[in-house]
Formats: sequence, structure tokens, C-alpha cells
Amino acid sequence: MLARCAQKFPINIIPKKLVYYRKHESQISSAKYTQQAYYADRVRLKQLALFKPNFTTADTAIYLKLTKNQLLLPEEFDAALCCLNKLLKRNEKLRLFRQEKLHYFFTALLSRSRLEQKGQNIALGGFAIEENIVTRLLEKIPQGSLLVELGSGFGTNILLKYYKVISIEHNLFYAIQRSPDHVCIHAPIQSGWYQPEPVINALQHNPAAILVDGPPGELRRNILENLSLFASVECTFIFDDLDRDLDYTTARDFCKRLGYNLTVLKGEMKKTGWCEKNTAN
Repeated sequence: MLARCAQKFPINIIPKKLVYYRKHESQISSAKYTQQAYYADRVRLKQLALFKPNFTTADTAIYLKLTKNQLLLPEEFDAALCCLNKLLKRNEKLRLFRQEKLHYFFTALLSRSRLEQKGQNIALGGFAIEENIVTRLLEKIPQGSLLVELGSGFGTNILLKYYKVISIEHNLFYAIQRSPDHVCIHAPIQSGWYQPEPVINALQHNPAAILVDGPPGELRRNILENLSLFASVECTFIFDDLDRDLDYTTARDFCKRLGYNLTVLKGEMKKTGWCEKNTAN
């Protein structure tokens, strides 16, 4: 019932105990534990089916472990991350639940697996940077350089391992400082894109690269209405999610208008655009 309600209305947790729940051996949840566990799994699978995720049997088993707060084995963590990212992508298309709430819920599931204490990175949603992009960054841009990213998320943590980062973020939920080398500036949406002043201030620091992963959805294309902000910038641009047609055409048109060469890099889960200034002009 709660899952159905979450599809229609925002749901929040009240940080206060409103009722007390007495547990004893003769209550149904104890006496009928096996049957209840069976039907609880059926409910979980019914909710999973809403996403139409095309999961394998192994994917489904890992998803059930996550939703039952069971500890994952070390070798299961990457598969769990992949599964939840697939569901976030499907939700972005189907709009079953509010994306930011689903992101928060999935992050909590991964955190409760306790594996992040052993060094795993939770690159869930947001700019979930794939290994090929990190490798290319390290090849092209010296460690310790400054990067500016449009849109902040858990992938920012990966960037901060190697670089200083200024993030421009419209959503206060993600507008948090993640390390001493991180500055996150809240820039509300204004006229379909980021409020320009925070972007201008960030660009004055002469970044070595700019990562474009926001604002979300169709708003991202409105960077083309703000090209004047980038006219004097000469650094690498990286556009996320080019497997989406709108994001690909946005990156293509941006590069064409400002004289950049666009290279599409295919990772394990998505495509990313790497844009460098056309020196032939």
C-alpha cells in the first residue's frame, strides 16, 4: 500500500515514535513468519515488475537481498549497484516514483549493506562516473586540477579522489560539501536553466574541465541558451548520458556552436561525450 501511495504522493518519515509495537511468540508475525516472508517477497517482486527491468535470476536475487536488508557478499556489490542504477534509469523514463526519493531510498539500501565500510564507492545515479572516463581524465588532466561540474551527486566523491571540484547544483538535497577540496554552490533553476551568477563565479576559477550532468531532464538542453557564459572558456567539456537522444543532440550542438570536437565514449552502462577545442580553427 505504501509503495502505491508513493507513486501518487510524497512520503516522508516522521522522526518521532508515535506508537509502540509489542512483540511476543504467539503473534502472527512470529507464528506465521515463513508464510509472511513468502508473501513479502511476492510483494517485492510485484513492485520490481513495475519497472520492467529485464533482470536475470541473479539480479532479482540480489535485489531481494537488498530490500530485505541482508548483507551482500563483496563480489555482489558491483552487481547490486548496476541493478539499482538500471532501476533509476527505468524510473526516469516511466516516472513511477519521484526520482530524488527513489535515489535516496536506493542509497540507503546500499548503505545498510555495510559494504561501503570496506572501501566500495557508491556511484549511484547522478554523475555515476565510469572507469573509462576516470582513466581518460587522469591521462589528460593532471591530478589536483580544478573541475567544475553542473549537477552534483555521489559520483562527485570519485572525482574528489583526484581533483578539486566546484559543483553547481539546483537541488538543496544534493548541494552539500563532500570534502575540504569541494565547493558546492546552490543555483536555483531560473528561466529553464541554472541561475547564471553562480555559474559565472565558478568559471572565473579557470577549471581544467567542465562536466555537464545537469540540470535534469529536458532542462539540460537549455545550456544552449546560455552559450555566452562559456564563450571565453577553453577547457575540456564532458557531457553525460549521451545514450539519451536529447542529451546527445545537446552535446553535438554545443560543440558545433563553440568550435569543439565531440568524441563519444562508450562505457559499460552508458555513453559519455568528451569535447575538446578544435585547434584547426
